[in-house]
Amino acid sequence: MGYGQKKKRRQQEEIPEQTSSIWYMLCICVLAGAGLSVVSMILSNWREAAAIQYRYMFRSKERMVSISETYYGLYNIVYDGGGAYISWTQRVSDVTTRGNAAIQIGQQSTQSNAQFQAWASQCPPQCQDAISTRISCYKRISTISTILLGALSVGGALGLIGVGWFFMFGKLAYLQMGCWFLAGAVCYGCLGYWIWETDTCWRMITAGQQLPYPAVGLPWYLTLISSGLYVVAGVGSFFAEMIDSYNEKKLKDQAQMRLMMEAGDAFDGFFGPNVPPGMGPQQMVGSPRPPSMMMPAGVAMMGPPGVRGPRGSGIGPAGLGMMGPPGGPGMPPGMMPPGMPPPGMSMGMRPPGVSPSPSFGPASGFGPRPSFGPRPSMGGWRG
Repeated sequence: MGYGQKKKRRQQEEIPEQTSSIWYMLCICVLAGAGLSVVSMILSNWREAAAIQYRYMFRSKERMVSISETYYGLYNIVYDGGGAYISWTQRVSDVTTRGNAAIQIGQQSTQSNAQFQAWASQCPPQCQDAISTRISCYKRISTISTILLGALSVGGALGLIGVGWFFMFGKLAYLQMGCWFLAGAVCYGCLGYWIWETDTCWRMITAGQQLPYPAVGLPWYLTLISSGLYVVAGVGSFFAEMIDSYNEKKLKDQAQMRLMMEAGDAFDGFFGPNVPPGMGPQQMVGSPRPPSMMMPAGVAMMGPPGVRGPRGSGIGPAGLGMMGPPGGPGMPPGMMPPGMPPPGMSMGMRPPGVSPSPSFGPASGFGPRPSFGPRPSMGGWRG
């Protein structure tokens, strides 16, 4: 009963959940990706336009306007090399107001109004189309920049949710895997759409007006790296979970093997301390028998008389049965009880001169039985 209770307790033991060091490395990758995303959102040089000088004629005079580098971020625009800041919302509003006013003035030019006529000559229909294109493209750039800003925020939040759950509540592989994969997918998807949309808009703007094409800046590459870290963490979490599952299965198999070995040791102890583990008395030659066997201890089982017992039983030479050597117990070799033929002769044969015993029927003519000398005392035997 004591062994049964021990075995029950052993079976109730559970293998602890395995968490390899790979998970901590993946959390570091996610934290690094979230940090890069925050830095890229703060920076304002997602697109960088080089400095340019505008030369134009106004009222028969050449004029020149110099504009330094301009940086376009996700939520603001920086002019004059960092000297002036304006949000995308304000920029779209200003361009829309001035552009619509210019287009309206150009369309209202008449022969009677010299001022409108002069303005119309400076802003022909091609100029008005360029202004309209610029207004619509600015609106598209502002919208996609806001979407990308929100996507980066969502991606960073998903990554931090997976990391926070890991450190606060432990490993939940499918949660971490899903959060990190989704964070990478959202950031990569919106990043690709942003680069395609802004590239299209800026090419449309520069095709109609004298504006420099803004190249992609450092924050875009940082976001590309941060999104890649999210994806790497998602893929790594899948393989880390496979490794942990393998280790848990290995520990369970080892625990089951130990339990089986302990059960075998307890069963073998029933037969005595000299029995090797895993072997019962039937597997050992000369080993003690259970008390139910009607044989003295140390005597091996043999077949009927004349049938050899097991090898190494220690009961005489081969060919002897349970009775031992001829002559019975206590008789020296060569002596036979009355009426028993010598070894090698059948019951119906008699040596010359030996008379048959009354128990073996009529005499066979061999004559009187020879004398073998005085018979030793054999207990209950009589001549």
